[in-house]
Amino acid sequence: MISNRITIVPTFKGVAPGFYSFIGPVAYYTLRKRDYGCSYYCDGTLSARVFAWTLGHPITRTSFDYGSIAAPFFEECARRGLRVLVVGGKPVEAEVFGRHLCARFPTLRQKCIDGYPAGGFHDAAVSALLSQLVAGKVDVLIIALGSPLQEQIGQQVMASGFQGTVITAGAFITQTVLAGEQGAYYPNWINTLNLRFLWRLLHEPHTRSRFRYVLGFPFTYAMDRLSRRVQVHLSTT
Repeated sequence: MISNRITIVPTFKGVAPGFYSFIGPVAYYTLRKRDYGCSYYCDGTLSARVFAWTLGHPITRTSFDYGSIAAPFFEECARRGLRVLVVGGKPVEAEVFGRHLCARFPTLRQKCIDGYPAGGFHDAAVSALLSQLVAGKVDVLIIALGSPLQEQIGQQVMASGFQGTVITAGAFITQTVLAGEQGAYYPNWINTLNLRFLWRLLHEPHTRSRFRYVLGFPFTYAMDRLSRRVQVHLSTT
């Protein structure tokens, strides 16, 4: 019996209403356990190639960072006058990230709030977030809290009746703050050679224990397909 359906968006199509997240070899182990009602971009060259091979359709590696869709995403929001709320990072990081957005995208209508409210992101904090969405007339919500918390909150937001765009961003806020004024966490040559995973292994020690999941991903995914634990299909929109 199928326990989870994963919908893959083959390439970035701009800022559209709906709920979008990102799935890569490491996140797959968490996101395979539950259907969060979102569509996924492939965050990682390996996952993009594996899903492309099994689905028989080209899939572009896509992530929410400046080596991929972050800049065109914000630029489109600014061009269309969309109101953006970013949730994530510690209080100081959220403040610095807000200033970064003002400098890099001066016409962007945005607000940044930290992702670590007092008491954590439990029901009360989610309720407060939903109130801001209604009161602030937000068009786009970016949740940068890591999996599966960001997907859980995104699912609650959509269930509340939010009609805009919800997209997750993982560690984007923290990485951008660490990168300084340029906001580009990965050097160009790292992006060109698709070595982002190696860069994170060197600069983020806490990610090193995850490398075994990258190696095991193709085999786990193959077993999930054989057992029908997970069914992966392409987005039709």
